[in-house]
Amino acid sequence: MRFPFTHIDNHSRKPLGTVVPVLLGSVIIFLSTVAHASLVKSGFETGEFESYGWRKSGNIPKIVRAPEPVCRGRFAIKFPLNRNNDKVSYRTELALAGNEAGVLKNLKYDEDYWLGMSIFLPLGWKPDEKSIDIMAQLHGVPDLDQGEVYRNPMFNFYVRGNEWFFITKRDSRAVTARSQADMKYEEYGFQSLGKIETGKWTSFVFHFRLSYREGEGRIDVWKNGKKIIDNYKKGVGFNDKTGPYWKIGNYKPAWKPGHEPTAVTHRVHYVDEVAIAMGANRYNDVASSCGKGSAPPPPKADPVPSPPQPAPDPADEPVPPPEPPSEPNVRKPATPVIKSILLK
Repeated sequence: MRFPFTHIDNHSRKPLGTVVPVLLGSVIIFLSTVAHASLVKSGFETGEFESYGWRKSGNIPKIVRAPEPVCRGRFAIKFPLNRNNDKVSYRTELALAGNEAGVLKNLKYDEDYWLGMSIFLPLGWKPDEKSIDIMAQLHGVPDLDQGEVYRNPMFNFYVRGNEWFFITKRDSRAVTARSQADMKYEEYGFQSLGKIETGKWTSFVFHFRLSYREGEGRIDVWKNGKKIIDNYKKGVGFNDKTGPYWKIGNYKPAWKPGHEPTAVTHRVHYVDEVAIAMGANRYNDVASSCGKGSAPPPPKADPVPSPPQPAPDPADEPVPPPEPPSEPNVRKPATPVIKSILLK
């Protein structure tokens, strides 16, 4: 099946360009090079995650339905992590790094992006002051041909103790330097997003202007529909040929082999209504009304399919505590990205 047609952007109602549909299983993926199109909107209503462009990183998360927490529709995604029993003791994640159609979801610098997601922390969630639970991260792609190695994520959204936080990192150098075991960046940022609430859905929207140049980045944050961070100016980005990609789930670096005990040995949380969009004023395209403590829908009888195991995850580094320094910039162009719209 191959029939080009014009895609109309839902925000501006203007034609954006030619789109070619490609049949992938029972899901049509629309390949396009148009600007300002939604990249991904994942309610996981197909009962799996691969058709949305996600793949597992570490342990495989689970698609669940009521009576387990579901924000909207029939399904949500559950991220369990057990330090003692899981094959990978520190990571149950999904990476938006590509799919079977070869569509890469790498973001571009000097563009605006929007991430919306709803998170449910169960009532039994126990605070851990000594280690963090990273629930979303924006991960760079190093220039391996220049001797660069995988670095800490340029953006971490996480829980420590009873509070939400994010950390940002920026480095404009062509090759980010490594000093023995530690990465050294030109700029760090650190921001609290308030207290966690357990036993209910909490919805976030992040607006990013990605830039590795000093003073040119931006982050705005909404929590349950209320704007809590306005024009945070620390940079987010590394000077790489290929743009960064999203990961969601739970990455707990303190649970890597050989690390000291922490307050807990297992974690579970739920995610629903994940949406990523590119362009100006896309809040309404990614925002969810889940952060109202909504009850799950009645259970249905049909079984939930088990997701197959995809390709292995990319290497990654532990996340250090933020320590601000800051320096000048050198720009290197980023590689263009193919964007996709995934329809359910």
